[in-house]
Amino acid sequence: MDAEIERIKERLKDILKALEGDEEFFKLTASCTKKFYDALVVAGFNEGQATRIVAGQGIGVKGS
Repeated sequence: MDAEIERIKERLKDILKALEGDEEFFKLTASCTKKFYDALVVAGFNEGQATRIVAGQGIGVKGS
């Protein structure tokens, strides 16, 4: 199991390195993040709550 986890970690590192230079990826991520924030506000969360929720989500990738 440990060897498989190590292979997955290495593959994720390769993917993150590839994405790091992809400006379009970050533009799309920013756009989706803003839409998520706006939807939270429309759903009744105040701006502070929506900010905390969105900040807690990050971009879905947690580093070590």
